[in-house]
Amino acid sequence: MSFPWERTPDERSFSMSGVLEGWGRRVYRLRGWLLILSLFSLAPAFVVVAKGARAPAAPVLASTESGRAADLMSRQLADRPISFDLILSHPTLRATDPAFKAEVKRALQVLRDDPRVERIRTAYDLDLPDQAFISRDGHRIRAVVELKHRGSAVESLEFSSLRAKKPL
Repeated sequence: MSFPWERTPDERSFSMSGVLEGWGRRVYRLRGWLLILSLFSLAPAFVVVAKGARAPAAPVLASTESGRAADLMSRQLADRPISFDLILSHPTLRATDPAFKAEVKRALQVLRDDPRVERIRTAYDLDLPDQAFISRDGHRIRAVVELKHRGSAVESLEFSSLRAKKPL
């Protein structure tokens, strides 16, 4: 093996760096056309995003082990409410402060008034704040929002299944 400066011009032309240099020159020379071509190839994606289309959830094949497990779960486990969690926080107030509690109740009131919501569980459901819903640093709480729509155990694990049946 020899150093690049020791090679003859013919040897240098077949090296990988020579190929990459040539490619780089061509790309630089045609950069305007390549930009236009790149934007043209992205046009269908821009159209889909502009229309607001959503990608469907990937189907689970029944012939796979995960498909058989999902089928078994949906047959054997009882329907349960679809739910999602919210994390509410404040940089200075602690979750046990009355002002924090009042703000949480005010923020969740909109959801409580929504006819699709069955109930909302927070740390303030009991007389003493439930520590299972409060973060370790004491500045955040978790609120569990349960919807009236019930689904199988598999559906309750996927929020996208709710969107397909009943848009929010």
